[in-house]
Amino acid sequence: MEFKCSLKIETPTPVKFRESFRMPDWFDFELSAHIAMSINVIEYDESKYGDCEQLIQTLKEQMQEILTIVLNEKMKGFVMRGAGPQKYFKDILEEELFSMGVTAEIENISFVLTEESEKLYMEKFEEAKIVVRMEATRGNIT
Repeated sequence: MEFKCSLKIETPTPVKFRESFRMPDWFDFELSAHIAMSINVIEYDESKYGDCEQLIQTLKEQMQEILTIVLNEKMKGFVMRGAGPQKYFKDILEEELFSMGVTAEIENISFVLTEESEKLYMEKFEEAKIVVRMEATRGNIT
């Protein structure tokens, strides 16, 4: 497949989002991640974006906001660890670009929690495992 243009995106600052999971109580906290990806543009609305260089500039300027919206609204309730949620994340991003008049394939997504967020995530996950063990010993979880 031939692409009209391609670009690599790296968020200049970490993207903030809320992570929630239930084990059995709800854990809800804010995390930050550095996100990078390759975007291969198949088609785009040239009347809206002009040439390929203008499209690339627009996407680079708007991607931080797009990623924040996708993570906080469209991915709400998903734990971003693992292949399943990241595949869904890729699909949602491609849909978001399509709604903007850009048909694209996204690949090579890198989703890396900041050091502080990684530590917080592991602390919350350990807390959740303790709660599960306590509930199980009480017979509340089978």
